[in-house]
Amino acid sequence: MASATSFPFGLFAEITREVVDRRGAEGAEMLYAAGLAFGESVIDALRSDGVSVNALFGAALERASGWGFGALAANTQGQIPSEVNVGAPVSAAWTASPDGGPQCHLLRGILAGFVQRIARRPVDVVEAVCAGAGEASACTFKLNLDAAPI
Repeated sequence: MASATSFPFGLFAEITREVVDRRGAEGAEMLYAAGLAFGESVIDALRSDGVSVNALFGAALERASGWGFGALAANTQGQIPSEVNVGAPVSAAWTASPDGGPQCHLLRGILAGFVQRIARRPVDVVEAVCAGAGEASACTFKLNLDAAPI
């Protein structure tokens, strides 16, 4: 396994804002799609490492934390969680969007990619609380397999 490298979240946040500022909703969807592909590839890599399906989500969060994503918390208890909290440094890198809405489109996609590959069906991921919008010190994502389009 390659050594962990801290991710430059401030630069990442600036690039994300630039994409959304220039492309609006289309930019947000582009970032989501990129995150989705990345999340799916992480699960595929973990599966090839022999990680059990029950442990995949926790292993994916652990791997992301090792890359410098900070405090990723979910109580999986052997199941896919309904909520994931993401703390600093990810949450600290964002500032409010011009409309005050969520900024973490790429991370929303990454979480969706994790869950879709594990559950083998679509998931609806919503950023319910955005640290970048000043709502809290951590971002909270709600994951709902039942509301996902089939």
